[in-house]
Amino acid sequence: MGRWCLECLQQCFPAEVVTRICSIPLPVQPVRDKLVWSRENDGEYSVRSGYHLAVSLSRKLPGWKDEVSFFYSTFWKKVWEFPIPPKLKFFVWQMMRRILPTMEAIIEKEGKVPALVVEEAGDEELTSPQCPVCWAPIETLEHMFLSCTVARALWDSSGFGGGVSFPETGNFALFFRRLVEQNPSTERIVRLVALLWRIWKSRNWVVFDHVQYAIPRLVRQYESQVREWLAVVQPAQRQQESGRLGGEMTGGGWPRQVPDVIQYSCFVDGAVAPGSHGAGGLVVRDAMGSVCFVKGFSYAGLVDPFLVELIAFRDAIQWCSMKGLTEVKFYGDAKVVIDKIQRSDTRDLRGGRILEEIGGIRRRFASFDIAFVGRSNNRVAHEVARKTLSLLPASVESFDFDRWYSFVM
Repeated sequence: MGRWCLECLQQCFPAEVVTRICSIPLPVQPVRDKLVWSRENDGEYSVRSGYHLAVSLSRKLPGWKDEVSFFYSTFWKKVWEFPIPPKLKFFVWQMMRRILPTMEAIIEKEGKVPALVVEEAGDEELTSPQCPVCWAPIETLEHMFLSCTVARALWDSSGFGGGVSFPETGNFALFFRRLVEQNPSTERIVRLVALLWRIWKSRNWVVFDHVQYAIPRLVRQYESQVREWLAVVQPAQRQQESGRLGGEMTGGGWPRQVPDVIQYSCFVDGAVAPGSHGAGGLVVRDAMGSVCFVKGFSYAGLVDPFLVELIAFRDAIQWCSMKGLTEVKFYGDAKVVIDKIQRSDTRDLRGGRILEEIGGIRRRFASFDIAFVGRSNNRVAHEVARKTLSLLPASVESFDFDRWYSFVM
């Protein structure tokens, strides 16, 4: 129940189709179908998303499908949580929406080059969208940030460009998204945005002040800005995390139990083998902190980290209910998933059906709660999920997790 029949699918469809089918999560219990609008996370149509889809279709921008989906994805909300000043968040928003006034954007909107860069050519005005820095044939968003001579020099001199693959063509928004998702650490995001901001500022000095600074000076300004931002955001983040976890943690490193209310604590985590499958793990402790149960779940074909974490919670809650545990507090380190379960966000486009199921299962508990903990406090569940990931899906149910736990932990 709630799993695709892999053998049947393999008999009917090619391997690549089977992989895509298996990536669709199934509810454990039957739920009614409903119509959803794929351009909004909550599945509801909005004039805003409809307008942007229509504009993108009319312009036929490269990768428009990915770009429109990007703006209204969970990632886009993360932009507003970036550890950078508000004006830089607005700058990132302008980049993503392709509304920074590059020559291409200005000509597309106004039909001519702005007066600041227009030159006389006999009796005619030049309306070429050339890059004002290196005089490449056209200044696009991709050219300005990735291909322009000053931009490439800054990428190389800053040390950030090592290992970064620069696309010759394509969509800058998608390139930016991939860079962030490769390593979403605070310092990485600060360095990336600071570098793009420095490229934009140096370009504007050329356009408006007719000054082009030397690369070493731009690099020094970039490093200075990074240090200033990190000096502000890192202490604030440490204080915030300390405050959030301090109220939940005891000296032993486990969330404290509420006497006479919560009998069990269930720690849950998910893991993904990219392009292959996902897995979930749970560890149940009693009020004294002793381990009572260890369990793993395997998800063939499911590789979306968000869905793997969400379904791991669904299965953990279902499993605890079947075991007769009626007073449980669940913990996990996937904050986005925790927040959605707490809000019962059943309109969520990607996981609404699973969240709807969780809402039904949780009503079976006499006492139910769920909370976020840091990765270090969810280490055991994380190791269980990783161990499950290493097993063949068919062997997970027969694997003795309790015996394994007693040997390795």
